[in-house]
Amino acid sequence: MIKLIDLTKVYKGFRAVNKINIDVKAGVIFGFLGPNGAGKTTTIKMMAGIIKPTSGQIIINDMDLAEKPSAVKQYVGYIPDRPFLYEKLSGLEFLLLIAGLYRLDHTPLFNHRISELLELFDLSHWKDELIESYSHGMKQRLVMCFTGPRFLLWMSPWWAWIRERQGLSRVYSKSRPAMEPPFLCLPILWR
Repeated sequence: MIKLIDLTKVYKGFRAVNKINIDVKAGVIFGFLGPNGAGKTTTIKMMAGIIKPTSGQIIINDMDLAEKPSAVKQYVGYIPDRPFLYEKLSGLEFLLLIAGLYRLDHTPLFNHRISELLELFDLSHWKDELIESYSHGMKQRLVMCFTGPRFLLWMSPWWAWIRERQGLSRVYSKSRPAMEPPFLCLPILWR
C-alpha cells in the first residue's frame, strides 16, 4: 500500500506539489495525469526517495519513507523516462553486470530467472543485441528485468503492454490536446 499525506514540494517559492493525499491499496495500478508542470514527476521522485518533500508524509508498505528510507526502498523500484544504460553492452551483459553489482550468484536458478524475465518482457530474442539498438520501450523493459520490488514507480507508461500481460479487463484513457499520447491506467488522479 502507498499512502501520501499532505505531500508538498516547494522549489524557490514555486509550489510544484500541493498537499496531495492519496491512498493506493495493494494490487491497484495507479497513475497521474496532467499537463507539463503539474507535479507528476516530482511526486513520483518523492515517492521513490530521490528528492525530499518540503512537507507531508510518504507511507509505503506501512513504513514512513522519511523515518526508514533504506527499509522502504527495498520495496520500491523506480524506472525513469530515460534510464541510464551501458549501450555498448548487450541486454544480457547489462543484466549480468547489474547482478554482479548486487553480488548475486550466477546459479542455474539465477540463469533460469533471467531467461524468464527476458521472455516476460519480450526481450529474449534481443538479449544478445547491443542496447544501443533497442527502442525506448525496450530499454525501459530491460530495466524492469532487474527491478523486483513490491511497488513499481515509472515515468513513461506503457499500460497497453502491461494490460496484455495481466489480462486487465477495464482500462481507462484520458488525455487533453496539450498532453502527450494518452496515459492509460486505473484509477486516475487528474491534476
